[in-house]
Amino acid sequence: MACIIYVVELWAWANGKKREVKVPYTGQKLRDVKEVLEDIFKWGQNDFQPLPLPSVSVGDVAIVGSKRYRCCGCGWRELEPGEDGTDFGLMGEYKRGGKSGVKCVVDKDGYFT
Repeated sequence: MACIIYVVELWAWANGKKREVKVPYTGQKLRDVKEVLEDIFKWGQNDFQPLPLPSVSVGDVAIVGSKRYRCCGCGWRELEPGEDGTDFGLMGEYKRGGKSGVKCVVDKDGYFT
């Protein structure tokens, strides 16, 4: 089966090690980048392509063409040129190792403000 190989930087669990994700080629010439990223996530799971590396997870960075995309809790976010691949988190404000802290506030009832 013909495949397109994408590189994913595994920042969530493997300190930026690179994982090659083989996405089956469907013959479709032009695809929306969101579709490509969802395929990268699916085929980057060890259930589909077992490797001695972690599966693609929230916080990892996929490279599509010349752009880099962060896997978020829901969807993907395009990184700015030169943006550090180690900055990630559920709120998008967490720096690995807790160096910058989470920039959100929870009120007395437990809601984010």
